[in-house]
Amino acid sequence: MGYLFLGPFFTSGVIEWFGNQPEIVRSLIDLESMLVDALISSCVPMLVFWAIAFYGYNRFSTDLETLNNLFPLAWLFAESPATVILFLTSLLAGLCVYGWISYTHSSSLAALTALCVFFYFIGFVVKFTCTPNLKKSRFLESHSVKVGHVCSLLGVAAYFWSVLANPISLFMLVKSSV
Repeated sequence: MGYLFLGPFFTSGVIEWFGNQPEIVRSLIDLESMLVDALISSCVPMLVFWAIAFYGYNRFSTDLETLNNLFPLAWLFAESPATVILFLTSLLAGLCVYGWISYTHSSSLAALTALCVFFYFIGFVVKFTCTPNLKKSRFLESHSVKVGHVCSLLGVAAYFWSVLANPISLFMLVKSSV
């Protein structure tokens, strides 16, 4: 998809045309904030599962295998940040391939390709660490509830960000343009 659609899109001159549009149009179609909002809202289920795991650590500390077995299908929900990262990186990879085939090789294209490989690495690290799988730890024996509180607060903050970010930015845009 990145090769078929994004490559021709970026080379068609649409970016320059979009840059010449009024501020209100550019603010309504802000790709960066759309991607950040999607990534933050996809972290909510993962943070909730980790909070539950940390809260249950003290109760199941003698038999952590039972606690880890409570999350067999958690990956369906908790893997959403990894899915978003890997999807966006796949689009970026298609754009890199389009650039390598269509244009002369440049240092910026090489840097973009290296960044793409780095994002794939990050995506797979998040994919393999997003579901709870706890082991015995002295740190968790004394601080598991505190870590659960941190995960809960981050989950609530991410939820409120995903619910309120777009209406607040739209309100600020309308207020500044009036």
